[in-house]
Amino acid sequence: MTFKLPKEKTETLYVAYNFAYHPDGSLAVFSFDPEVGSSDDWIVVAEKEVTIKIPPVDLIPVMVSRLEEIKKKAQADHEVAMTDIKTKIDNLLAIEYHGELEPIEKD
Repeated sequence: MTFKLPKEKTETLYVAYNFAYHPDGSLAVFSFDPEVGSSDDWIVVAEKEVTIKIPPVDLIPVMVSRLEEIKKKAQADHEVAMTDIKTKIDNLLAIEYHGELEPIEKD
């Protein structure tokens, strides 16, 4: 499996002001035009096309490491679930059963 990344990535970045939730002048940077892809509360105040160079990177070791982390979490979650089920089984087996219950006689 080979991953061929581009040598660079060009995107337009949008700086926008939100007047509904941040009246103090809060600005945010988006990789999409928030006036089009978001609520009506954003006003684009600047935009700039940027090009970022992508260095050569070997993704396989990074992906394997991430998958190992996911695997460890799944194993830990599985152990918790199995312990929970075992406890329920043990609790059921600890209950003594004496057949049908006899009616309680009143004095």
